[in-house]
Amino acid sequence: MTFQFDPSFAAKDEISPAENSLLGFLDEHRGALLSAAGLLGGRDGLSLVRVLFDGIGRGGLATRGVRRRLAGLLALLSLQHVGDPERIESACFSEIDPMDPRVEEICLLTDGLRGALQALVDEEGAASLGADAA
Repeated sequence: MTFQFDPSFAAKDEISPAENSLLGFLDEHRGALLSAAGLLGGRDGLSLVRVLFDGIGRGGLATRGVRRRLAGLLALLSLQHVGDPERIESACFSEIDPMDPRVEEICLLTDGLRGALQALVDEEGAASLGADAA
């Protein structure tokens, strides 16, 4: 699946710098994100990323579904649920050799996604504060 940013929704609402940065990160790292999601979450992880990219392609970052999937992807990459034996992440994680070079790549992807999402949250918070002051 190829993620293609559809600029048609950008015509409706101007894309903010943080949104642009996040979209750029996702586009640049789509293959690595799919690989990491498959490694850490199996078919469910792959599905999460594919549905995320599809949602972004249809409507950008503003929908609740896209936001929920972005949070889910960050949780997957940051190993939030590997301690829960009832979740697929636990089984997938147990199969990974800590010396596998993909581990470092996953760490870098996690840091990059976390940073891009935090920038978006900070930007939106600043925008809402500005709107409240107006």
